[in-house]
Order: sequence, then structure tokens, then C-alpha cells
Amino acid sequence: MTKIRLLAEVGNREQGTGNREQWTRIDANTIIKLLLQEVYSVISYLLLEVLMGY
Repeated sequence: MTKIRLLAEVGNREQGTGNREQWTRIDANTIIKLLLQEVYSVISYLLLEVLMGY
């Protein structure tokens, strides 16, 4: 079971028998946003090091 599917299952248990697809979309979007934030953070840090000459 993938992490996204697992989060969807947890969401369904907490909210009863809600729309499983909706939970999957919400959790997938949240995961993607968090991953992109991490990628941007690392890229920014590396660019700063290059520009500062470290």
C-alpha cells in the first residue's frame, strides 16, 4: 500500500465513509506541495552557497 493510499484510508476512518477519491486527492496534493517545498529549500540553499563562494 502506498503512502498516499494509506493516508486516504486513515482519512476515511476519521471521517466515516466519505468520498475516498476526494481524500486521496487532498492527501496527494498535500504531499506534493511538501515535497516541492523541500526541493525548493535545498535548491535555494545550494544556490546561496554557490553565490557566497562557500
